[in-house]
Amino acid sequence: MHTLSESQIDQFNNEGYLVINNLVPDRIVEPLIDEISETIDTIAEELYAKGVIKDKIEGEGFETRMVGLHAQSEEFYHRVFCGRLHGPKFFQFLTCNEILNVAEDFVGPDLLNCGIYRLRPKLPDHANTVVNWHQDAGYAREDCRSTYSIAFWIPLTDAELDRGCMWVIPKAHKLGYINHGRGEHYLQIDMEPLNDFEQIPVPMKKGDALLLHHLLPHSSRGHTRNVMRWSVDTRYQVPTMPTGFGEAPFLCRSTRWPDRVVTDPDDFARRRVERIHETFE
Repeated sequence: MHTLSESQIDQFNNEGYLVINNLVPDRIVEPLIDEISETIDTIAEELYAKGVIKDKIEGEGFETRMVGLHAQSEEFYHRVFCGRLHGPKFFQFLTCNEILNVAEDFVGPDLLNCGIYRLRPKLPDHANTVVNWHQDAGYAREDCRSTYSIAFWIPLTDAELDRGCMWVIPKAHKLGYINHGRGEHYLQIDMEPLNDFEQIPVPMKKGDALLLHHLLPHSSRGHTRNVMRWSVDTRYQVPTMPTGFGEAPFLCRSTRWPDRVVTDPDDFARRRVERIHETFE
């Protein structure tokens, strides 16, 4: 039985993307925000004790504090960006039923998290957080670019047009894999095959989800508002196909291998640190 409607599934298959409003509830999002904030507290205490920063900016909230801290030291950004955090609330977020139920509609009852999850603290006027047009497959090993996966991009704060929302090129996933080159900070897709396609912004609210086909070109532009745009993205696929990525995948739901599903946050963290890769046949 599908979680999504037939029209939603058809839209994703035809357009290569789908927005689901209010997919991840506050009871999942807020503990993750607290866990991230605790990490930032720890870094602030450490750098303050070393004299690297002069102000811990303790009175600011999740949407603004990082702006002032980053202005004093880029270490804050580098220590939380990407897949560096693997606490229990991150595990709870990546394995919540709200996400897995939707992923199952496209992938099936056996779900492997590809291991590529990213926390993205998008700062104002910050070149490192401007992501070029690309396909997720562009970052995979060449022999794995055909592996079908679904990406979930979920903002932890509102992501409006003037605050670094995502952009997509609908239907361009039907072109297949497109060559990528190296940009300043990220890969950059060859845009020539996409000249006749429309580029559209996808403004979203906290807890919404943007689903992306692994071949759909997408990007994230910069913003100038003096606030953060926090988001998490993660990917799911069948366990029997290689991921094409070096980070540790983990089985998060399965009818075929129920005894191999990762349910312990400590086990999840260990796999991340030790880069454990399992084979499913």
